Amino acid sequence: TQPTITRLVNSLIKIGALREGEKSVSSQIGRPPSMIELVPETAYSVGFHVTASSMEFALVNLKGEVFVKEAEAFAEGVSPEFVLCWAENVYHRTLRKKGIDEERVLGAGLGVAGVVDNKRGINTVAYNLRWQDVPLGSRLQKMLGIPVIVESNVRAMALAEKWFGVGRRGIDDFLVLYVGTGVGGAIVVGGNLHLGRGAAGEIGHTQVDPDGPLCSCGSTGCLEVMVS
Repeated sequence: TQPTITRLVNSLIKIGALREGEKSVSSQIGRPPSMIELVPETAYSVGFHVTASSMEFALVNLKGEVFVKEAEAFAEGVSPEFVLCWAENVYHRTLRKKGIDEERVLGAGLGVAGVVDNKRGINTVAYNLRWQDVPLGSRLQKMLGIPVIVESNVRAMALAEKWFGVGRRGIDDFLVLYVGTGVGGAIVVGGNLHLGRGAAGEIGHTQVDPDGPLCSCGSTGCLEVMVS
């Protein structure tokens, strides 16, 4: 009902999450209604992306706009400890530099190469990183003091495409292919991310040439060693 909507809007205006914009033109008698808009600086979220050769950090405001972005390349065989320490340092350094209170950061998302158990926040195996059963979610959450969600980097890209790319143009079924240091895939069906089980979507480790080069997963002739 209109009174309920008004009460909710007023409460959000009171805490600074919404503000009144320009008055809209109305044919109704009485006070013209005001447009309501988000205040982007009310809250932030954090994104981390870990590939086989680089790390990325982004601070995002309430409207989904990237406010700050940093990246760093690293050598082969980097340890989880190094990546987590970099993530912690860039997070706290950015908040201090921008004068943002930690209480305004709602949480963090971490997209990482390899197979991910997103319910437990564990990177179960990342062949190119040589990681196995790394509890990234719990460790990063403890270091940052905010909720952390861990997902396969390509699945996270598929969600981004759904929310900010082709999904906003009414396309509910699509396939995302990632080709970089590795090769990965993710599927959105009916507007929902299709998760599958285990290594589902790890198309980079589909064997295309039994006599091909040795892959980091231990097999030979995987798609990843042929085209990445």
